[in-house]
Amino acid sequence: RRGSGESGRERLSVVEAAEERLMMGLRLGEGVELARLGALTGLSTRAAGLEELGLVEVRDGRLRATAKG
Repeated sequence: RRGSGESGRERLSVVEAAEERLMMGLRLGEGVELARLGALTGLSTRAAGLEELGLVEVRDGRLRATAKG
C-alpha cells in the first residue's frame, strides 16, 4: 500500500489560514508569532482580554497560552 495519510485537501482563505496558525501555535510552548496573524482583525483586543484573565501572555512579539489557558 502506498498512501499519504491524507483524505483530501482544501484551499484556505487568508483568514482561515491565520486562524489555523493561531490554534496550532497556541499548542506549542513558544506560542505563535503575532506578526504572522495579521489577517485576524481584532486579535490584539481579544488577546488583551484573555491576557487579563491569565489565559494567554504576549511577550517578545509572541502569543502563548499560559498553564491556566
